[in-house]
Amino acid sequence: MATRLDQALTLLGYQDAKQLHYRSNLVHAIHLFAGVQGDAKLEAECEAEIARIRAAVEQARST
Repeated sequence: MATRLDQALTLLGYQDAKQLHYRSNLVHAIHLFAGVQGDAKLEAECEAEIARIRAAVEQARST
């Protein structure tokens, strides 16, 4: 089942974005919006995705 974040990224055309900085910027913006709106579930989804992006960046740097 797709999360709300996955659905938003798909609608915006960023679900399979290869350039992590674009995806990161968008997820950070959604995270900020979720926080302002008090949407804890979406905010948590964003935080998990941000952690995955950071891990992917670190992995890319180490290779």
